[in-house]
Amino acid sequence: MWRLCAGGDWFCSATCAVACGRQTDHVRNYSLAVCWYGLLDLCHRDAIRDADGPAMMSMWRINMVRFWNGHHNKYLATGHRLLAGIMYALFIVTVMGINYFTIKAVITTFLNYHKSS
Repeated sequence: MWRLCAGGDWFCSATCAVACGRQTDHVRNYSLAVCWYGLLDLCHRDAIRDADGPAMMSMWRINMVRFWNGHHNKYLATGHRLLAGIMYALFIVTVMGINYFTIKAVITTFLNYHKSS
């Protein structure tokens, strides 16, 4: 039986349509997804070993989509808090002009105050 595909082409079977690239090849898509996740994992590993902070934050941003699609709500909340905290710290340092040592002194004072109470 002949089949009409989306492009208006006729094929004798589903195999011929897949060979022409008109239909979805699930095995190929799965193989590509595994390959991309492997490359992403290598990038994660490289960023962590190099202690590359901006690259690690970029990886967290990329993973937010994966966490959402995979219904990993706890990881999603943790990642959101991390990214929000980093963005807030960058805002304080760049816009307000507060340097690292002032922030460190405030945090140390805050922690010591709560530790003693």
